[in-house]
Amino acid sequence: MSHLGQDNTVALLSWQGFFSARDGGGGAVYANRPWVQSWERWKLIDNNDGTVSFRTDNGHFLVAEEGGGRECRANRTAIGTWEKFYIENLPGGQIALRTRDKWKYVSVQGIPTTSPATLAFSNRNQQHIFYRGTDGAINHIFYDQPTNKLYHDQWTARTYAPPAAGDPATLVFANPNQQHIFYRGTDGAINHIFYDQPTNQLYHDQWTARTNAPPAAGDPVTFANPNQQHVFYRGTDGTINHIFYDQPTNQLYHDRWTALTGAPPAAGDPATLDFANPNQQHIFYRGTDGAINHIFYDQSTNKLYHDQWTARTNAPPAAGDPATLVFANPNQQHIFYRGTDGAINHIFYDQSTNKLYHDQWTARTNAPPAAGDPATLVFANPNQQHVFYRGTDGAINHIFYDQSTNKLYHDRWTARLSAPPVAGSLATMVTD
Repeated sequence: MSHLGQDNTVALLSWQGFFSARDGGGGAVYANRPWVQSWERWKLIDNNDGTVSFRTDNGHFLVAEEGGGRECRANRTAIGTWEKFYIENLPGGQIALRTRDKWKYVSVQGIPTTSPATLAFSNRNQQHIFYRGTDGAINHIFYDQPTNKLYHDQWTARTYAPPAAGDPATLVFANPNQQHIFYRGTDGAINHIFYDQPTNQLYHDQWTARTNAPPAAGDPVTFANPNQQHVFYRGTDGTINHIFYDQPTNQLYHDRWTALTGAPPAAGDPATLDFANPNQQHIFYRGTDGAINHIFYDQSTNKLYHDQWTARTNAPPAAGDPATLVFANPNQQHIFYRGTDGAINHIFYDQSTNKLYHDQWTARTNAPPAAGDPATLVFANPNQQHVFYRGTDGAINHIFYDQSTNKLYHDRWTARLSAPPVAGSLATMVTD
């Protein structure tokens, strides 16, 4: 606790940031602000009974709902027992706040409620993860190799961006050096926060607002090519919306790929794939009938095309969203998805034969059925394709294809390390 003036004005600093009364008081309290402004200033009130109270800038008092054991708010206009706290001094000049009514300690939690998104930044030798917290904040943790340290901040707090309703998606742009995240807000808006290395600043805008695009019903997915940043998302009517930033024109553009190709509506979120030779941009998504739909833009013809990979290969319907993978040698496009029986299905296009192929990796390796959607990873040396998924028992199953032996292998990473079971989805990352 820091005193800010002569009138008992204080700021409360937690491990995540300063306590902040949203709108200056009258509602929620967040403990994630990186600096002190009016919302982070509290008037310390001595109650003359060994307790203190904290009053916001607009006259509301900090309250521990039900006297403790629940959330704290700043929406009371008078001091009662729930608005009284004991201050306990701790080593190192720190304090703890304990409630008057139930003797509970005030704690700050930063528990992720959804799956993390990963990002590798090669120009600074850093590894980043982003996740949505219980309060909707987008948290950011990164490892910096030069300092050999982990760092944490909240990008929504630092940019005063609205809270998230879904999982973030990441994107790295090489020129200029930038790190981008996109997420769906509680109103369906696609929010965009990015770090710009040349200015060392964070920026926020809403791409749906800037393009008059419809609200999102699902989480966005991204990909970047040299001069463009692309975002795809499922609208409330099942359409696949596409917003992209074009660097040469410095403009944002919006279109709907399902509408442009007459493709059926989506029941799940899309997955993206960027193919370099020939220059193509691909998306895959699960339709309402479980079919895996495929739409791609071909640069040489400047056209969009649609087909269904499950129909073309007589593959079973999907119960979850697909994951994609590009294999450079030979030139192949791969998708993996969970079937209604939990099998991990694999469909791939081989450029040399110009054909689609289907098999089931769980069946070929006698691996157990999946309870969640797969995550993919390509490893260049040796040439391998890896798939991870959560089993019905929470185990992390791993199946990979090794090109040198032309075989599939299966193991369980949680079992090999005696790691605890998983409750959510998986995210992968490769480092050099």
